[in-house]
Amino acid sequence: MGEKRQGVSLGMGVKQIVYKRLNEIKPYPNNPRNNDNAVEAVANSIKRFNFQNPIIVDSDGVIVAGHKRYKAAKKLGLKTVPCLVADDLNEEQINAFRLADNRVGELATWDLDALKVELDNIGEVDLSGMGFDLTIHDEYTDGKEFFERDENMGANKQEGNDEYNEFLDKFETKKTTDDCYTPKNIYQAVADYVAEKYQLNKENFVRPFYPNGDYQKFKYAENSVVVDNPPFSIMASILDYYNEHGIKYFLFAPTLTSMGHCDR
Repeated sequence: MGEKRQGVSLGMGVKQIVYKRLNEIKPYPNNPRNNDNAVEAVANSIKRFNFQNPIIVDSDGVIVAGHKRYKAAKKLGLKTVPCLVADDLNEEQINAFRLADNRVGELATWDLDALKVELDNIGEVDLSGMGFDLTIHDEYTDGKEFFERDENMGANKQEGNDEYNEFLDKFETKKTTDDCYTPKNIYQAVADYVAEKYQLNKENFVRPFYPNGDYQKFKYAENSVVVDNPPFSIMASILDYYNEHGIKYFLFAPTLTSMGHCDR
């Protein structure tokens, strides 16, 4: 077929990038990751930066990793795509690698300070069609995704299928008292109590405690009231900071001794 090849060092040897026709590649029929909502962003990335990340396939051309890139290539009407052939893995290893590749990306978190620097360093490059909102600074510093994550947790569980549900539980993020996690229904109950007890407007409630957030850099409005579940390992520092800066607060924990303060 006159395939174009390019060597890539992987530390354990050299893998050859092979340019395969798109119709030679087959999606894995039982791919456990639903990625349709990311295809357009990947297509925009390929269109802007070219095809920089090859698709990994097995010796039969079945995709091991890269279903989004495959779908994006089809969307763009590409005829050939760069591939790496995982011919050094057996069937069980390929199945395991497919799961691992799908999972490991979810474990990464943003370093918000570094992210701001990088966003400022991309000049006029527009990332808005690649999964980035141009208001990303606000999107990530308000912890929105973190506070709404319970809405999606457990969504894929099946009633009556305990074995399958226990398998899904292995992939759920483990929560601790320092994870600042409060289920939405519990938070609403606490917020309602605080609003009624102290005659406060819930629109002024803020939640500065979320992964990678910095409560000292949080932008507190003059009428802000912190109603949140803080990391208890630094509780003393939090209280000192809020008291010194005159920030109103009501701090709580679902399973630990509640504590709060709200000086109107």
